[in-house]
Amino acid sequence: MRKPVLLVCAALACGFLSACGALAPAQEGLWEELGLAPDQAVASADEREISAGLYLYWLTEITDGIRAYYSAEGQEADWSAEVEEGLTLGQYAKERALESAAVYATVENWAQRYGCTLTEADRAEAAQAWADTAAEQGGEDAYLAALAQKGLDEAGGRRMAEDHILYQKLCALAMEEGSRLWEEEADLAEFYTQRGYVTVDLVEVPADGAEEAAALFGRINESADPVAELAAIRQERGQSGWPRTLLPGDGSLPDAYAQAAAALSPGQISGVVEGPEGFAILGRLEDDPEAVRLELMDQRLLESARSARMEVSQSYQELDVEVLCAALEEVRKP
Repeated sequence: MRKPVLLVCAALACGFLSACGALAPAQEGLWEELGLAPDQAVASADEREISAGLYLYWLTEITDGIRAYYSAEGQEADWSAEVEEGLTLGQYAKERALESAAVYATVENWAQRYGCTLTEADRAEAAQAWADTAAEQGGEDAYLAALAQKGLDEAGGRRMAEDHILYQKLCALAMEEGSRLWEEEADLAEFYTQRGYVTVDLVEVPADGAEEAAALFGRINESADPVAELAAIRQERGQSGWPRTLLPGDGSLPDAYAQAAAALSPGQISGVVEGPEGFAILGRLEDDPEAVRLELMDQRLLESARSARMEVSQSYQELDVEVLCAALEEVRKP
């Protein structure tokens, strides 16, 4: 399955999203400290309710990330400190978590709009995924404990799992020619060009192979069709995963390789580029806008989430991030 764009925080494991079976009950002490109930609506996005159970997961993820950042700097997060005029660190965390939860709500709104629903087969597959993931975690008790430490209650976990499946259905619809999510070629080409995507092929050589890399470059450079020769060498060496369409700077390639790819025009070959673990020779292929069809759908989805009409409850406004972090520490004690 394609990893969803709704993983705004990359810390989510696919196993958590796949699980549709019984999940961990809410930690009573945590919810009592916060003055919330898991099924209580704390906000809405275009009238789609966001439950406290779903929101708390994202707030836990965001605050964990912030605390890890400050810890690496030898500091403690001060949730009352202003990070910009009129915005404290705690408010910043709450807003980022709300944005993440709003993406899930938007997936649900899109699924309803475009007729994507869960089938019995979907639910059976998700139930099996739950059982498999629980086994990998050392049993159901261990898995439930891991979920609870993420601030995840049963209803929130079920909803996240269902949203993941619905997202995959939206992806399938986007790939179905003539569907309501099908993008025309002109729109794909515009998106591809404006974002700066490139389609490249690549041959890699180990760190001790500088002379070999130079010899391969000579062979490629002397060929009547350097791009085709590069592809032939890659196939001879059994290197898979290429050609690939990517966005230079997105982290999918070492910086040196990404910079080399961005500097090429279609049909051009780079020199031997040294990376952190060896060498590479890259070839820029003709643009392939079709390869970014799902990326454009993701962009539309995120734009829809960002422009959603948001409303928050009094309980959201009163939620204290410092209290949450202290309560999480208690939940996580061995």
